[in-house]
Amino acid sequence: MKTNIQTILTDVNEQLLQLNSEISDPSLLAEAVTQLIKSTIQQIDESIISDGFPSLKDEIHFFKIEKPKLMSMLFFHNCVYKLETFKPKNGKKEIKEYLMNMKVELNLFSIVNQEFYKYHHTESTRFDQVYFVRGQFDIKNCITSMFLMVDERFCTYHCFLTAKILANMRFSAYVDNCMFKLKESPDLTIIEPIVGFAKHKLIWTGTKTDLIELIYALVAAKVFNNGEIETKKIVNAAEDCFHIDLGQHASTKIDIKNRKTGKTKFVDCLKECLMQSFEED
Repeated sequence: MKTNIQTILTDVNEQLLQLNSEISDPSLLAEAVTQLIKSTIQQIDESIISDGFPSLKDEIHFFKIEKPKLMSMLFFHNCVYKLETFKPKNGKKEIKEYLMNMKVELNLFSIVNQEFYKYHHTESTRFDQVYFVRGQFDIKNCITSMFLMVDERFCTYHCFLTAKILANMRFSAYVDNCMFKLKESPDLTIIEPIVGFAKHKLIWTGTKTDLIELIYALVAAKVFNNGEIETKKIVNAAEDCFHIDLGQHASTKIDIKNRKTGKTKFVDCLKECLMQSFEED
């Protein structure tokens, strides 16, 4: 079963990269990713039914590490979809207040679940056999009522909480990015790039993933301001210059890093194209 799950996870990471490169609208991307992750979780649940786990250690690893990663994607994109759907259409003050409320909700969840936050962030293993083995659920310890709707054959309460923590960390960064763009944008929009940055309009016609890979390569080489500049400022400049919204670039970087093969696919392609052009000159 372990091999089967790893194959499924590898496939879904490749599909996520593809979706991120093809869809720029956050709401549409959230819908597409949600469908993909739900389908993937269903595949894995079927594998659990048919194959089970080779050992208790494998079960703990799956419900502590692997399943929360997938579920967190589902939770994160659901949060993004709700944010973009109900976000005020105009008014800087109204949008800022809306985003601040999102941050308050995230902070409240961390306070309510502070004991397990500590367990998670310190990477403790003391109660793993209680937290991440099925059949250990105690309703007296269930703070989040949503878990009552989860099938306990395929999840544990603390697996669910871990997924929420991972999703909330990512969503908090998303909200922060929205607030930064709101502050910097003169037309009060959040995700629309600023038009008219350059005299000659340059449109990036490659994929978003390729551009993000290139940006992080340049950041690593410290070619901007001798490396004394925040990555998000470079990303924002690229968005303005090429009239593109790069969305959650940090998440895309993680996806690139997790590629099974060809981690620097676009950078390698640039080198090959340049060498070929030298030969043709």
